[in-house]
Amino acid sequence: MPNLVVGQYEAKETRAIRCVTPPVIDGELNDACWGEAPAASGFIVDSPHPGTPLKQHTEVRIVYNDEAIYVGFMNYDDHPDSILTQLSGRDSDGNSDYCGITFSCYNDGINGHTFIITPKGEQWDARESASTGEDVSWNAVWYAKCRVVENGWIAEFKIPFAALRFPDKTQQEWGINFIREVRRIRHHSFWRGVNPLQAGNLTQMGKLLGIENIKPPKRLFFYPYASYYQNFAETGEGVKTESSWNAGMDLKLGLNDAFTLDATLVPDFGQVISDQQILNLSPFEVQFQDNRQFFIEGTELFSKAGIFYTRRVGYLQGNEGQVYNLKDGESFTDVPQQLQLLNASKISGRNQNGLGIGFFNAVTAKATATVTDSLGNKREEDFYPLANYNVLVLDQNLKHNSFVSLINTNLMRNGSMYDANVTAVEFDLRNNKNEYSITGTGAYNVKFGQDWKGVDERDGFSQSIGLNRISGKWQASVGTSIESDTYDPTDMGFLQANNSFNYFGNVTFQQRTPFGRFNSFTSNLYLYYNQLYRPNLFTDVYLESDSYLNTKGFTTYNLNISSMPVRGYDYFEPRIWGKTFRTYTYNSIGGWISTDYRKPVALDLGSWFTDYENEGRRKINIRIAPRFRVNDHLFITYVYSWQNHFNDLGFASFYNEEP
Repeated sequence: MPNLVVGQYEAKETRAIRCVTPPVIDGELNDACWGEAPAASGFIVDSPHPGTPLKQHTEVRIVYNDEAIYVGFMNYDDHPDSILTQLSGRDSDGNSDYCGITFSCYNDGINGHTFIITPKGEQWDARESASTGEDVSWNAVWYAKCRVVENGWIAEFKIPFAALRFPDKTQQEWGINFIREVRRIRHHSFWRGVNPLQAGNLTQMGKLLGIENIKPPKRLFFYPYASYYQNFAETGEGVKTESSWNAGMDLKLGLNDAFTLDATLVPDFGQVISDQQILNLSPFEVQFQDNRQFFIEGTELFSKAGIFYTRRVGYLQGNEGQVYNLKDGESFTDVPQQLQLLNASKISGRNQNGLGIGFFNAVTAKATATVTDSLGNKREEDFYPLANYNVLVLDQNLKHNSFVSLINTNLMRNGSMYDANVTAVEFDLRNNKNEYSITGTGAYNVKFGQDWKGVDERDGFSQSIGLNRISGKWQASVGTSIESDTYDPTDMGFLQANNSFNYFGNVTFQQRTPFGRFNSFTSNLYLYYNQLYRPNLFTDVYLESDSYLNTKGFTTYNLNISSMPVRGYDYFEPRIWGKTFRTYTYNSIGGWISTDYRKPVALDLGSWFTDYENEGRRKINIRIAPRFRVNDHLFITYVYSWQNHFNDLGFASFYNEEP
C-alpha cells in the first residue's frame, strides 16, 4: 500500500535489558538501569498529518527483571507549561496529554494489551482484539508515576508479568508499539508508524526483543467479601424493617503461562449500579450492558458470534412463571427480580500455537414466588428451577491476522423447563496484505427436554457472509445475513427478532491527509434491503449517507442523510403474527457541529429534520450542549434537547368487553 506522506511506515524493533536492581517508580529516569537500555524514538503522527514525524521528540526505554517489565518515557516538550492535564477518571478520555504501550505478547496481529498514563497519573488500560476492538472493562494491576519537568514530562511504568499472558519460551519476541498524544496541538502518534488507511493497529506493530529466561509468575488472588443490608419500608402497619447479610469470595488463579481461572462463590452484586430507566414502546427487548465486574472482565473470547449475553445469567426475563399450571383465580403476586448466583467460573487464555480457549460455567439457585388466590390466601411455589449455564469457545489465530472461532452455549434446567443449546462458527479470513477479507458467521440452536410455552419448533439457524475491502482510501463491504423463523438463541444470547433475510452493502471514502482548510474527510454510504425469511416477503429498503469533516481548527462537522424510498411492511410492530403495519416513506437530514474541546468553552450543536409522506407528519430534533472547563479539576456540561414529532402515528391495544 502506498504511504500517505513520507514513507514512515517501515518495520521497527527495540530491545529490553535485564536489570539486577529495578528502577524506582517515582517519575524520575535517574536509575542506572535506564542508561543501559537503548532508546526507541522517531514517533510518527497518524492524526492529523499521517506519516509525518512528531515534532516533540520522545524516547522510550525498556528494562525487566523476573517480576515485571518497566517502561520509561521521556516526553520532550518545547512548552512544558502548556501541557494539558485535565482530570477525567480511570479509563476515560479527557483533554490531556498521554503516553502508553501496546503489547502483543504472541505477536499475532489480533490480540494485545494497552496501558496508558496521563501527566496527572490517571490510568487507562484495555484488552485489544482485532475482532471486538478495545475492551476497556479489563482492568489490570500496574503502577505508573509521572512528573512534569523543565523540558517535558516523564512517565515510568511497572507492569507485572502477572498482568500479561505470554508463551513459555526461553526467548520472547513480542509485538510492541508506543503511543503519545500532544493534546494542545492534537497530534496523536505511534513509535512504529500506523497507517490509518490500513486495517488495524495490531497488524502494524514493532518488535520487542531481549526478554529471556522469564517464567510466567504464579498468579493467585483471593477477594473475600461480607455485606450487610438494612431495609426500611412504610406499610399500613408502620415501618417494616428487614435485614440480611451475605458472604462469599472471588478467586483468580493462573493455571499456567497462558490460562487463568476466575471463580466467584455466592457473589453479592449489591454495589453494582442500576440500569437506566428506559421507556420501551417497541416490540423488541432492550439490551443492557452488564455491570457485574466478574462478567465483563476479559470477554473478548466469550463475545464471539454474539450468542452469549452475560445478562442472561442470574436475571429473569419476565415470563418464567408460565411454566407452572396455576389454578383458576391464582396468580403470582411476589416474584423474584433476579436469581441467586451460587457460583461461576471461567477459564480463558491462549497457547503459543495461537489457540484461544474459553470455558464458562455458572449455577443459579432455585427461586420461589408467592401465589395468591381469589380469596387472598397465599402460598409459596417454585418459580424458576436450579439452572446451569455453560459456554465453550475455541478461537484459532491463522496467518495474515485471520482467525476462525467455534463457540457453544448450553443451558440445563432442573426438569421443569426445556433446555437449550446453540453452536456457532465465526471467521475472518484476510489476504497477506490485509487489503481484503471474507467474514462470516453461522449458528444452529436446539431446544430439548420438557416443552414450555408451546415450543413446537425446536431448531433454528442463522448465517451471514461478507466480502470486504478493508484498507485504502476507498473501502467497501457487501454481504447477506439470514435468521430463520425458528432461530432463537435468547436462552443465553440476545436477539431482538428472528425471521429475516437481509442484503447489505456500504462504501467508505477516507481522506486522512490535510487539504485546504481541512484535516480530514470521511464519507460513508449504506444500503440495506430486508425481507422475511419465511414467508419470503419484502419488508423495507433503507439508504443512509454519513459524512465527517474536520477543520484545521479542530471543529468537526457531520452531515447525515437517510431515506426509506418505498413503503414497507412491518410484521413485528403489531405484536400479532399475521397482522402487518404499513410503513411510510420518509427523507431525513441532520447533522452536528462540535468545536475544539481544547478550549475552555466548547459547543456541541445538532439538529435533525425528518419529513414523511403523510401530510403534516414530520419530526424535528434540536440539541445544544455547551461545555465549560473551569480548571483541570472541574468540568461542566449542560445539555438542552428539544424533540417533537408532529402528527405521529400511534397504536392502541385491544381488549374484550363483557356484553
